[in-house]
Parts: sequence; C-alpha cells; structure tokens
Amino acid sequence: PLALLDANAKGRPFTYANAAFEAFFGYSEAETIGRSPAALLFRGDEPLVQRLLSEGPRRWGLTAWGKDGELRHIEVVVGEARGVDGRLSHWVIAFSDRGEIERLRSEIESLKGLAASSLGLRVDPAGQPARGAQQARVEVPSPDELHADRHSGRVLHQR
Repeated sequence: PLALLDANAKGRPFTYANAAFEAFFGYSEAETIGRSPAALLFRGDEPLVQRLLSEGPRRWGLTAWGKDGELRHIEVVVGEARGVDGRLSHWVIAFSDRGEIERLRSEIESLKGLAASSLGLRVDPAGQPARGAQQARVEVPSPDELHADRHSGRVLHQR
C-alpha cells in the first residue's frame, strides 16, 4: 500500500492512495482523500503522525486500524517529494503488512512457555523460566530466518 500526504495543508491530508491501500485498509480512494492519517488509521493519534513526518526517513513498526475496525500490524516508511523549486510538497508513505511476523512471534512465545512447562521448568507469570531454574537451551530463529525458512520450503523443526 502506498499513499501521498499534502505536506502544506493543515492536518497533512491524503491526496492519493493506491489500490493496494484500499485492499489492505478497506478505505476507498474517495473515503481516503482529504482525511488525515491520524483520523483514518491511527485513532486520532496526531502526535504519532507528527513524529512519523518529522523524524526523517526510517522504518516504523506500528499498529493501525482498518475500516473493518481490525488491528493491523504494519511497517511504515516515510519519504519526501519536492517540487521543482525544492520545497517539500508531499509525504510519500509506504505500508507493509507485518501481521504474519507478529503472529509467528506470538506463536514462538507461546511455544517457549509450553516447552518450559513440558521440561518441568518453573516459570514466572510472564512465562519465562524462573530465576535460578535449570534451563534447557532452546534456540529460536530470528524473524528474518523464519521468513526465509517459510519461503525456502525448509521445515523449521529440522534445525
């Protein structure tokens, strides 16, 4: 999903949203144009949008809400578009779906707790082995390794 924001208008409203934006968030172009990202995606969190736009180009892991009211885990990258005179005219925002990564991360945490309990380890309320408890070494791949493994066809438990 990709969108443009007017850098010179109050509230930094959307001026463009592509079809992928509509498919992902559920808002048609007509529902999107003229509205601020804070109002549309971030439940009125204007300070968050201001930080996104003022802290320069970087990746942000955030949560946003779609038209259906469902939470979406996203990564946002913000860039600048300048006119021929060099002045900032638009913000370009690219969104990436991080839902699967978050689902896998949650599943791993659940499996860690299950592994600890099946090994008879004492766990604290957060599901971590209790301090001083004998711990078996459980190696958990990074999210990038999980993503690579999923697309390479290898089975994770064969590590």
